[in-house]
Amino acid sequence: ELFDEPLPVKRIWIPVVLVVLSIGLYLAGAVLDLVTFKSADTASVCIKSYNLVTLGNALVNYEGLAANMTPGQSWFLYICWVFLLLVLPIATHIMQLIVLINRTVAKGFLGPKEKHIRTWTSNIWCFATIEVLMIAVFSIEFRFPDFISRIAGDAATLLRIDSDLNAGFAILVVYSVIAGLAQYTLRVCPPGIGYRKDEA
Repeated sequence: ELFDEPLPVKRIWIPVVLVVLSIGLYLAGAVLDLVTFKSADTASVCIKSYNLVTLGNALVNYEGLAANMTPGQSWFLYICWVFLLLVLPIATHIMQLIVLINRTVAKGFLGPKEKHIRTWTSNIWCFATIEVLMIAVFSIEFRFPDFISRIAGDAATLLRIDSDLNAGFAILVVYSVIAGLAQYTLRVCPPGIGYRKDEA
């Protein structure tokens, strides 16, 4: 056998398609807008849209740090944002590609190291929190107008607050499902389970 460690699926093209699709969805979802916030009063209208990167940057940009009494906490949250939502997903997909290249083009070049890479990929994927962010964004968007109205108090009658979820949100929701399936097809199987080689 070329590969000592089996895959959970019989056909190698299944994880290949899922991983490639996951990478495409992640890149599209990261670039496109996640959410838009709109506020209007009697004189002006303010519209701000955020994608995966700019939403994190809002924690430490000029507006985010202006009159901020705890800038250290904001920077800590920003570092966590970058690590959990950008670094870990990208690292996961790079390691998945290494495994797939080893299984297809390289024909087992990694040898026993492949099992370690697959194990680390699963461990890293557990801490990549795109789906948690989607739940949080949905919750914030759903209650955002009420939240602002409570803060504004009597002045809320002069404001019109609205928010919308954009294409980036929908794409990242789909990504969370597809990427989870992709990682499932590359996980390390328990003894006696899985397929040792592609039988296509």
